[in-house]
Amino acid sequence: MISVSAKVFPLIAIAALAGCVTPEQAEQNRDARLASQFSDPADRRGLYIILGDVSAGRLTLSYRPDIISEATALQRASTLCAQSTSYTAAVIVERLPNLYGQVTLPDGNVVQVDAFEARCV
Repeated sequence: MISVSAKVFPLIAIAALAGCVTPEQAEQNRDARLASQFSDPADRRGLYIILGDVSAGRLTLSYRPDIISEATALQRASTLCAQSTSYTAAVIVERLPNLYGQVTLPDGNVVQVDAFEARCV
C-alpha cells in the first residue's frame, strides 16, 4: 500500500488541476508562448507551438501546413536559433507526423498540425 503524507496531497491535487485547461485556455497559452518567441504577429502566423531549449540547440516546432509550408516553418526555427544563441540556422533532424495530427480548434474546426524536431547549427 502506498502512503501519502497529508502535506504532499494538496501539492499533488494542485499539479493535477494545473493540467486541466479548456481548449480556449490552451489556445491562449500557445498564443502567449508564441508571442514571447516572436514579437511580430506575422511571424507567428501558421505556427502551432514551439517547444524545446533553443539555447541547447534543439527544438520541436509544430505548424499548420494549410497556412505555411514546412520551409517557412523551418525558416522561423532558424530565426529563433539565430536570435537566441550563436547559431545561424536550423535543420530538420526528424519529421514527427504523429505528434499532433488532426487538432480540434476552440471554434470546432479540425485542422492538420505537422511537426518536426530541429537542431540549431
